[in-house]
Amino acid sequence: MPKISKKIEYFINPSRLIYLLELYKITRKDLVELLNLNKKNELRKSGLVDQKWINNVLDKKEKVSLLMLKRIDNIFNTGLSWLVSARALPPKNGSVFFRKKTFNSELDFNCRKIIDHFEKLKIETQLMTKYINYKPKRMLGVYSQDDNAVSVAKHISLNFFEKYRSLLEKNELKNPLCERDFLKNFMRTMEEFNIFVFERTETWNQKERLNIDGLFLNPNFILIKRNQKYFRREIFSLAHEFAHYLLNIEEIDNLKEEFSNSKLSKIEKWCNQFAFYFLLQDQVKNYENITNKNNSEEDINNIVAEIYANTHLSQRAIYTRLIIEEKISKAYYNKKVDELNKHIEQKEKDELLQKERNKALGKEQRGSAPKPIESKLFTELVKINYFEGNIAENKLREYLRIGAEKNINDVLYS
Repeated sequence: MPKISKKIEYFINPSRLIYLLELYKITRKDLVELLNLNKKNELRKSGLVDQKWINNVLDKKEKVSLLMLKRIDNIFNTGLSWLVSARALPPKNGSVFFRKKTFNSELDFNCRKIIDHFEKLKIETQLMTKYINYKPKRMLGVYSQDDNAVSVAKHISLNFFEKYRSLLEKNELKNPLCERDFLKNFMRTMEEFNIFVFERTETWNQKERLNIDGLFLNPNFILIKRNQKYFRREIFSLAHEFAHYLLNIEEIDNLKEEFSNSKLSKIEKWCNQFAFYFLLQDQVKNYENITNKNNSEEDINNIVAEIYANTHLSQRAIYTRLIIEEKISKAYYNKKVDELNKHIEQKEKDELLQKERNKALGKEQRGSAPKPIESKLFTELVKINYFEGNIAENKLREYLRIGAEKNINDVLYS
């Protein structure tokens, strides 16, 4: 007699699903819409659910099939057992989305997922530091938004770039030949102050994308998004998040031009001002000598060109700071921004035209996925934990992005 297969169904832990809805700031209606989409983001032809079904699931009036459980997990990536577990929920203060209600950025669902994943990486990193009894002591003071941002920037810049030059002299850093090289050195030097800095890269066809420039999470974790075309913008983003670290105030940032954004908080203005003066370095006096009364437009253009050539600040950042500090007129600022926008637009047109020419000539368009600048501090922490048996090989490969085809020894002893 053939066996009759019994359909396996589960009760979802309602508090856990509600926790996820609150974490990602989505409604029950939003969840229904997500569940009814297939992998191509098209409406499913069968197996559709409605809000009544969601309500019944959350009221424990209805079980869910294994297939539906997997569908929910595909949205949140928590693991099947997490959704049905009766164990206590993780503390809400473990997520920045519960510790802080508003951010300097509009965050969509996918962006929140990426940030939550980064915060989990932060927690795992903290565990690894405990496993090897490594206590990354804070080496820089905590400042207040009432402190003068310019004075703080000058003081921190002096100490920071003294360390930077020391690392260059010891050949622990290479002389930067381009903006990306400087960014890499910037990150490495921050690690000397026990700050973990991670860079995220994305491909054009990536489903889950960050719509932010960077973020800072207590106590010492920074994430910045690769800006492939404009590394000076990414450098400024890192300096801005460094300012949040100094203030010890968590934030998720989508940096906007301060002059055109009247809604910027006092904290964001402080961080922008710090970032600018921090990156000025030995060009501070040159910049401070600019005055609307004593300099002609030609003089200002020449000084801006000199600052641009000797720092890693963009022209837009320099002109924006000049208008904020009323060193130039609004009309002059608008004229310069318009010129910069036209230059960028023309450059993009020229690049597109060159691609079309290459295609017509049958030239192969080569391109590879951008690789993030790795955190040396994190890499060394992972290696030590692997050698001491605290993490398995699969976690080592995950953390250091080692493909299955690659021998781990090539990475461990490189």
